[in-house]
Amino acid sequence: MIAKDLMTKDYAKIDKSRSVSKLIGEFIRTKKRAAVVFDGKKYVGITSRKTLIRTKLDPAQLKVSHLVENVPKLNGKEDIAEVAHLLYTADTFILPVIEKQIVVGVVDIIDVVNQLKTMPEHNGMIKDIMTLEPIVIDENSGIGEAISVMKEKKISRIPIVDKRGNLLNLVSIADVLEHYYLGLQHKAEQGTRKSAKGVKSGAVDVGGKERDFNSYPINNLTSAVSITGKENETVSNILDKMDEFNISSLVIVRDNKPIGIVTVRDLLKLFMKDKLTY
Repeated sequence: MIAKDLMTKDYAKIDKSRSVSKLIGEFIRTKKRAAVVFDGKKYVGITSRKTLIRTKLDPAQLKVSHLVENVPKLNGKEDIAEVAHLLYTADTFILPVIEKQIVVGVVDIIDVVNQLKTMPEHNGMIKDIMTLEPIVIDENSGIGEAISVMKEKKISRIPIVDKRGNLLNLVSIADVLEHYYLGLQHKAEQGTRKSAKGVKSGAVDVGGKERDFNSYPINNLTSAVSITGKENETVSNILDKMDEFNISSLVIVRDNKPIGIVTVRDLLKLFMKDKLTY
């Protein structure tokens, strides 16, 4: 199988002149993890949810042009192992397929790892490839702490645990983008009126009380349902869950305690067993 066989024309796109808030809106609307950036009709690069999290930004003011990443370009003839290697080394969710300087589609990391279902590796145990001892965050932590952990550790999902270490929920980049950064934009738009009322910069008016957005409880960002896996599940089972719920990582639990995490990057390694060590 080659890159052209894996290519999709269903991808998010945005002009480099647009605001970051428009980009966030596009991610929410399309449920995509990355977008192709254009300057008019000219390809410029890509940007992603991860880039947003790693950048100090004002969603209403910063332009997409400040968030462009350069990634390898595909010609469509690369075999799947090479595509997997390029996705892994570039640490990206998508790679553009370009013909005659025109983007004809992208190869998405999810479509690549789903090909494992047709390979002998699909029967492998998740316990053999998962990352042990995942980074977790306490249920009483604020949004600001979660964002700092995501930036520092370069991760996209953090398990939330109680004082006994039991898994309560997860917070993801998507949660942060949808609720936090767009909330900051709304706060900025209301800034003049709030300032007139005496609310400080960096705070929001919650129930008539001034409150720092960064200290707002992390549990307020999460959904009620957490999708998890077991260490004795197969690669194929985990892929089915990722595909069904449109997620790129899965927390592995034992007795309701997170013991590991498996990401699409972990799954990419199965294409490169001769090149990488665990």
